[in-house]
Amino acid sequence: MQADKVNEKRFYILLNKRDKKAMEFLYDQYVSVIYGVVFRIAGNEALAESLLERTFHYIWKNYKEFDPDRQNVCVWILNVARKVCGMQVGFKEFTASISTNGSPSHHKREGVFDLLFFGNGSVADVAKHKGVNEAKIKMSLRGEMETLKQLTEKV
Repeated sequence: MQADKVNEKRFYILLNKRDKKAMEFLYDQYVSVIYGVVFRIAGNEALAESLLERTFHYIWKNYKEFDPDRQNVCVWILNVARKVCGMQVGFKEFTASISTNGSPSHHKREGVFDLLFFGNGSVADVAKHKGVNEAKIKMSLRGEMETLKQLTEKV
């Protein structure tokens, strides 16, 4: 099954049927982005690979948490990745690292992705913070995710 031909609604149907093609779709579409995020949190390849595996396992096991009427697939899996990283690394250390240093990589970040992922805000929150409309935030997010994907494909 081609990942680019499966839309989110189809993904949701497959996931609820417990069809492994749903996980193939997720992997094909999002593995680079998820790996980039967990690598930034983990700081090393071995832990990042473990967190990536745990993220996909969590998604498969807790598939009923996904509500396509409330969020898109990408937002959901990024929230799952954040949850898994917090459980593994420890929420106290994870949140202390973020609040003290701006992100787990110890830089203050103002990118849309970082504000959404590490700041736990919504698109509307980030748009208000940056003083722009939500469409611009979504467009920026797509660009940042593509950059992250390209960077992680080199790792």
